[in-house]
Amino acid sequence: MSNNTHWVINTYNVDPTQLIEVIDGHYTIFNHGNAAALSEAHRSHHSLIQRENTGHSLSNYLEFIIDNYENLSDRLGLTKANVVPRHILKELFVQ
Repeated sequence: MSNNTHWVINTYNVDPTQLIEVIDGHYTIFNHGNAAALSEAHRSHHSLIQRENTGHSLSNYLEFIIDNYENLSDRLGLTKANVVPRHILKELFVQ
């Protein structure tokens, strides 16, 4: 996976470690659940944003785009934390 992509990861009580191991790039995590569900490394990550659960990932993606509009990467990935392995195999995601 190209590391010039900035990933915005939305999570609700899911540890995004499997996804982060695959993306190999910069990322921001929007967490809506219990922070204890995240690994210690993710809880202390400088790009962790804790939010109340609204039930909509889209609101987090839009918040990130609006707040960072002037400094957005050339490529932006918007995803839920459980996309790997729940929805797609790791091997297919990296293609």
